[in-house]
Amino acid sequence: MMVASHELNIPVAAMELAIQKLLRDERAAAWPEDVRRTLGVVERQGWQLTHLVAQMLDVARIHAGQMLLVLADVDLAAVVRAVAERLAERFERARCPLSLQAVTSVVGRWDRGRLEQALTCLLDNALKFGAGKPIEVEVARRGANGRLVVRDHGIGLAPDQLPRIFRRFEHAASPLQYGGLGLGLFIVREIVSALGGQVDVESAVGVGSTFAVELPRAGLASRAREATAHARRSARNRSIAPRAASPSRRPMSNAWRTRVGFV
Repeated sequence: MMVASHELNIPVAAMELAIQKLLRDERAAAWPEDVRRTLGVVERQGWQLTHLVAQMLDVARIHAGQMLLVLADVDLAAVVRAVAERLAERFERARCPLSLQAVTSVVGRWDRGRLEQALTCLLDNALKFGAGKPIEVEVARRGANGRLVVRDHGIGLAPDQLPRIFRRFEHAASPLQYGGLGLGLFIVREIVSALGGQVDVESAVGVGSTFAVELPRAGLASRAREATAHARRSARNRSIAPRAASPSRRPMSNAWRTRVGFV
């Protein structure tokens, strides 16, 4: 899959560059409206194809254990604002009012690029299944964690669908109607897990879905410290636990007592 993704990415990237060059051409303003509109459609479809190829490549990397993280001090609220600005046109086309609660700075030891990717996947999901309805994004600090919430008011999910939506190539709704490869939420889960966090979902049919991501602000170091502390507690408990007498020693003890006259 990794080789196929690379091979697909080359012509798709070349097509995107060519379209962007045409749209930025000084003569574009004089072109007929239907030509410019058609080029806009091609550009958006090219972006969608690039996104799908990137997802395939990421899944291949995850499967091969090659998903690299570049950790730095990252403000989760700034990431949310940047991604929302980049996707503003898509929200407008989908007629989805976006509400952001990302004023407070929430800084953690994370990979900014991977956070942007995970948030983009969550917003893609909200736009796909909640078109025409409001979408809310919240960022908050909760103890030692950063918390990200993405809430839509779309078609929602039945309880029996929830356990499988984070699997590879899974679709909660007909792919013929909604499209996609069924990889976005799988990638979200893998990224969040790699950063030492967890993602949960609450949903109801006809009401919408809420995805909540919790990330330790100390990053992977926090998870490592927890694992070390747990290992030390386990070792301490084993060292102080009462030890039962070995059955193989009891006959020897009785024999010794008989020889010295105690029995």
